[in-house]
Amino acid sequence: KTKIKPYGINNALIDISIFVEIKVKVIIPFASKTSVVTNNIPVSIKAIQGEVPQFYNGSGGSGVTPSIQLPNEKKEKDK
Repeated sequence: KTKIKPYGINNALIDISIFVEIKVKVIIPFASKTSVVTNNIPVSIKAIQGEVPQFYNGSGGSGVTPSIQLPNEKKEKDK
């Protein structure tokens, strides 16, 4: 199983796990019972960090422009 959960600004948490389902037969004197046991075994969990934007307004793309725009560092270094 693979789960990808977004968190923060441009970050994702990737969780890879193995789903195991086992049928177990429990035997006691004069009776027996079959049970199903399931479990997720994590194989790898990794956080992927994306590039941080110049601004974040949290509106999810409503088209609102920022009230203050930060200067781009690359342009200032080129001067």
